[in-house]
Amino acid sequence: MVDVKVTFLDSSHISFNDAINIIQTIVTTIAILVGGLWSYFLFVKKRQRFPRASISHQIFHKPILDGKIFLNVKTIINNTGDVLLCLESGIVRVQRILPVSPEMADSFKNISDPVPQGEKEVDWPLIGTRPFQWEKGNCEIEPGENDHFVADYIIDGGIQLVAIYSHFQNTKKHNRDIGWGITTIYDLKK
Repeated sequence: MVDVKVTFLDSSHISFNDAINIIQTIVTTIAILVGGLWSYFLFVKKRQRFPRASISHQIFHKPILDGKIFLNVKTIINNTGDVLLCLESGIVRVQRILPVSPEMADSFKNISDPVPQGEKEVDWPLIGTRPFQWEKGNCEIEPGENDHFVADYIIDGGIQLVAIYSHFQNTKKHNRDIGWGITTIYDLKK
């Protein structure tokens, strides 16, 4: 066997195997640093540790009795991200727009802007609310998949136009009111 000596700047001599071990250690250290940087840019800079979703409504209605309408609201959540989407709470709310209630008509006549100070929307009269609650880990949507959440209402047949609002809380941001929401204005006379 040939014994190869490698000379470094300090003139010390090490064997070929020792040199290979040093090179291997350097390459391993560089690989760990590159992997760390890659993880940082992938999961922190691109925020891939946070879920992303799109939300939509499918709405159906049908007169069922004299003066009553069955309203079915299906809220569909599609996990468009790369991480598991976990849900713990949500809400579906239906509000009456038309015909305008006498109270709303009076407030429209008496004020120039029916939207309360600091708010973004008119506070239409509430028809009904359907809350959703799950224990942690009981409602999960895998990346690329979707799920739907159904809320039924029996409403007065004279109602012509409603606002349907759905909101599902982002559990990764549980200490803040951040999640996925949608409002659909729905014509019951079509």
